[in-house]
Amino acid sequence: MDKFYEQLLTTKKNIVYIFLNILMYISAIIIILSLIFSILTFNFAYFIISAIILLLLPIIRYLRDNQYKEFEYIFTNGNLQIDIIYNKKEEKQ
Repeated sequence: MDKFYEQLLTTKKNIVYIFLNILMYISAIIIILSLIFSILTFNFAYFIISAIILLLLPIIRYLRDNQYKEFEYIFTNGNLQIDIIYNKKEEKQ
């Protein structure tokens, strides 16, 4: 008979995760507003600001996703398998 045991350890969202999440949404709002201002006023500076922030968004998202980790332990017939789940999206072994 196979022996199988599975356990999932969840973690709380820490303050860094919450800060990066808020920063991501605020920067998206800044991008939209600066694009609107650059179109209305024909000002190139607002366009440069929105382009720089747009380039920083993937970095902020990557850092945010790596902050929230869950661990899943699977024990089957003497073999232990440990999976890491980042931001409840994907599993890495």
